Amino acid sequence: MSTAKEESSLLQDLWDRRFFQYVGTYLGVSFGLVQFAEFVEARYALENNLVEKVLIFLVIMLPAVALYIYNHGRKGHDSWRPIEKIFIPASLVVGIGFSFVLFNRAEKTAEKISITTEAGETITRMVPTAAMAKRVVLYPFRIDLNSGEEWLSLATPFLLDKELEQDMRTYALQPFQLKDEYESYNLNFPEEIPFASQIKIAQDNYSDYFISGVIDRMGDQLRLVGEVYHSNSGKMFFTDTIAGGDIYELTDRFSALLNQHLYIKDVNLGMEMIDLPSRDLVTGNIDALKHLLQANLFGVQGPGMIAKGIEEAEKSVAKDPRCAECYSILSNLYLGASEELKSNEAIDQALANAASLPERQKLMIGFFNYIIHEQIDKALLLLQNWQKLYPNDLTPYSQLIGLYRRTQEIGKAKEVALSAIENGHRGRILIDLAKMYIDTEDFNEAEKYMEEFSRLYPHKAKERSLLGEIYLQRGDLQKAKNFYEDLSVVQATEPSYIIKLAGVFDRLGEFSESEKLFDRALKLAQRTQDSIEVYEAIEGHFDRLGQFNRVFEILALRETLMEKVAPPISVKPQIVFTNWPRLFLTQREDEYHRRIDELLELLPERARILRCVADFLFNMGTENLEGYEATPPECKQIIIQSSGEHFEIVYNAALAELRGNYGEAAAGYEAYADSTGQNDKRFSHALSKMYRLGDQIEKAVILMDRNLENDPNQPIFLLERARIAKAQGDLTYAQKLLDKTLNIWNNADAEYQYYNEALEFQQELGEAL
Repeated sequence: MSTAKEESSLLQDLWDRRFFQYVGTYLGVSFGLVQFAEFVEARYALENNLVEKVLIFLVIMLPAVALYIYNHGRKGHDSWRPIEKIFIPASLVVGIGFSFVLFNRAEKTAEKISITTEAGETITRMVPTAAMAKRVVLYPFRIDLNSGEEWLSLATPFLLDKELEQDMRTYALQPFQLKDEYESYNLNFPEEIPFASQIKIAQDNYSDYFISGVIDRMGDQLRLVGEVYHSNSGKMFFTDTIAGGDIYELTDRFSALLNQHLYIKDVNLGMEMIDLPSRDLVTGNIDALKHLLQANLFGVQGPGMIAKGIEEAEKSVAKDPRCAECYSILSNLYLGASEELKSNEAIDQALANAASLPERQKLMIGFFNYIIHEQIDKALLLLQNWQKLYPNDLTPYSQLIGLYRRTQEIGKAKEVALSAIENGHRGRILIDLAKMYIDTEDFNEAEKYMEEFSRLYPHKAKERSLLGEIYLQRGDLQKAKNFYEDLSVVQATEPSYIIKLAGVFDRLGEFSESEKLFDRALKLAQRTQDSIEVYEAIEGHFDRLGQFNRVFEILALRETLMEKVAPPISVKPQIVFTNWPRLFLTQREDEYHRRIDELLELLPERARILRCVADFLFNMGTENLEGYEATPPECKQIIIQSSGEHFEIVYNAALAELRGNYGEAAAGYEAYADSTGQNDKRFSHALSKMYRLGDQIEKAVILMDRNLENDPNQPIFLLERARIAKAQGDLTYAQKLLDKTLNIWNNADAEYQYYNEALEFQQELGEAL
């Protein structure tokens, strides 16, 4: 009873002292100060840790405030007590001290870097730090205009992107870069999308802000209502209404207004800031701008729209012959159509007209120029410099990864991907990194990055399906089967998961189940691209079974479909250069020559390069030592230039193999794997053969057992492992493996080389038993 009275008395005493009211007021004011600090930090970029400093000071001061309120909360005068005279000043000193000592991590606004240009010149530049950078996503604007003015929906964010990126601190994603993001949410580009989807896409791209708005007319003027939102919360950052005579005036005024809100004008970064008007960044000709936007729109819609894109881009340069951006998109579209001579001419025009453009635009055009002219070393150096100058730009990272993978330098590609992640890039980079770790059979690392991707992007089921590939390559076939079965139930109308599941059944040796699944996938394929994907998977299935007449029947169907969405000039090189081993393994040399002649007629300007590559592949495929040794030096250099300097190692290894120097050949293949940072899986069958013929049996056993662990019903591996067993003297095991091989190939085509080798080996083994 007395305890209850004491508690009641204490509460009454605190109430009389107005303790709760004042502490509540202090907490409310503290919350307001923290919000204000957050606003100042975001608005003015004064410090990267201002919120933490304010918060720690307010927390440390809370006991002192509580003591003061307790002693002085009653109405009337109260004398200061000795403890207050010590504790409150001490708290003030400790609060200020701790807030600066514990969080004294103020970021520099800029740092000095040195780069070496493609011309060999070393220059020093000041570059904004990550703390100063802003990432912005730009969506198509909503329009309330007359028919025929819909182009303004894309024109505004397109021009705004160029305007904003004049400032080194800003990285912007314009609408044409968002098409894949739209599709990941089953949204149609460039249609208006829900606000919630805008928030999610902006967050997926780790942006600070996203921008949309409305364009309409006010009398004889255009009016723009610009809306800028915080990406992390979706709350409005600011909005304003601007009127102007044309789209250029609207863009320039809104860009200036936006920069006033994003940055403090007087912050000294020690670097020059360029601010050209938007008409000088692209084209001041309205008609040229319309055609340019339409060309970009066709360009992102896939190979089937390239011809229309070229038509629009040609109109844009006709309207404005000085438009560098117009020539740049035209060059890329020509390249996509394999019209390389026209692509070269267009990119030369783009360079000639790019001198006055801001740096980032010149970097992009310069990169395209090196790629189109196949100057890979200069392209790599340009991208490396771009990465240093603009670490918040995704483009140099993604392009560097692609180039290093093209030149088989997987180790360097990994380094770039990890650097991109350190600088805040995720998304596609995580997928690329996981794929590279799969290639090098570091499955734990691959799974780690895919799990991070799944956590960040749970809605992107198609990309997350790469987890199944990790299980598959690791040899955990049951886990892969369960994974793809679950996906094919959840996404029952998506054929890609079904063909992945069919691939698992192929590895399990359940071929009839695979074929049922392929039939199901074909019935579900709604788009042409889906059908192409299914047909390609079916080709792989019959390739495994040695039924190449079926393979080439299906390949013909796939080629026909591909030519519906892409021009023959793009399709035919892809078909011949991805299927040449099949042609030689089934004694179809005449078909190979027919297709090469077709390419030479289709691409006369590439005749020299095509002939070099075609002769090289023919000598490889037919094991023609004399022809291989006679490869002209200029042809060898062309192939090395397009495939990377490490290709010479493979070239020499293959030459040693044809000469019968199997130990030297094996060492060459190993050196190639080591120098490029990838594993030996892509040429493991050839390497195992070199080990076996070069009396390195134990290495052959380890390599082929590893392959069979994750693909136990691949007959090529089974046949090679049977030969290894025979070389070891284990004839019983060799016979067991050969029986399994021939059972899979029970309906193989008679002209298939490996099937005939299996029959010959059967005879050898029978004589030895």
